[in-house]
Amino acid sequence: MGNRKLKIKPEAGFLEDAAYLCSPPGIRDKKILKETYPLIDETYEPVIDPWKEEFKNCYINYDANAQIKETIETILKKYEGDIAIISHGSPIADLLEILTC
Repeated sequence: MGNRKLKIKPEAGFLEDAAYLCSPPGIRDKKILKETYPLIDETYEPVIDPWKEEFKNCYINYDANAQIKETIETILKKYEGDIAIISHGSPIADLLEILTC
């Protein structure tokens, strides 16, 4: 059934807008993520990098739909083949709308 040890590429571009509203932004430190999920791909550079300095401030005017659109378009240009996106709620609904229009 294939390689079951696929690397996980954490992408903040598929988070709901509430995650970015104020500091602390509910994003775990990379070191803690790696300890918790050993299959994290440390070489992956996310489209939206929540570990950068600019995400430590409040984001009141955050547009989740635009963020998700930018993220999926960038990923589709960068990677070929099958892609599994695991998220929840409104990000998945936004992705469905973006990819079927």
